[in-house]
Amino acid sequence: MKRIILSGFLLLSLLASGVGFAQDSDLTEAGASQKSMQERSLEAQGVIAIPDPKFITEGSSGRTQGVYFGVGFRQLRLDFRNGRSIANNDGTINGVAFNLGYFAENQIWEYSRHVTILDLSETLTFKERPFNFVEVIQNNLWYFRSIKVAKDFFLNYGLGAQSAEIRLIFNVPENSTPESSTPKNPTEDSTPALEDTTELRREDSLLWGGGGAYFITPDFFIQYRFTQGNYSPLLTNHSVDNALHSTQIHTLFLQYYFSL
Repeated sequence: MKRIILSGFLLLSLLASGVGFAQDSDLTEAGASQKSMQERSLEAQGVIAIPDPKFITEGSSGRTQGVYFGVGFRQLRLDFRNGRSIANNDGTINGVAFNLGYFAENQIWEYSRHVTILDLSETLTFKERPFNFVEVIQNNLWYFRSIKVAKDFFLNYGLGAQSAEIRLIFNVPENSTPESSTPKNPTEDSTPALEDTTELRREDSLLWGGGGAYFITPDFFIQYRFTQGNYSPLLTNHSVDNALHSTQIHTLFLQYYFSL
């Protein structure tokens, strides 16, 4: 009799445990289903953000592609065809350079423009005409290779082509005195010309150069650039009698960067 009662008690315990497990399982599945429905509802409302792409979560640099532009202050050296050279290290009076570039992985395509109006402080001669001012407008197209040497520091080097417009100017001082006191013919114009300008010339050059860039913030960097330009008869008509043989420019650019 006792065995029967004990067997019945064990059977009832097993049945109760099975029912409880089934109820717990049903509650767990119901809870998971309700949580999934809530998450889907929140995602639809924009409350739960979509996970970041792997290249962000893995910590790789975001500077794999972008555009930049900026202004630069320059030190320059002009080598004229007659063998005379003029160097000016005052970056505040040499005019400002502008550039616009596209950065993709380890390659850079860049356009830059340099405008220079320089007092030579001496008189030079070109085609038997004197000049003491020079005006140069340079438009450059570049291709650079970029090398990442640190987290925020890059080196670059490359080649380019330059189209330059050059004007040689002779300015006569306004307070200059006549060479002699002999009166002039009244029919002649007694007012001296203040400026005698040669024609606007176009001279093209081949470029090579390099430099470095350092990102101070993700959107702003400073860039040093060295540029050497040499007159090329291959790019210009062979009959052109060039005035400017070569230029050397050191530029410090302040750049703003847009990541794409």
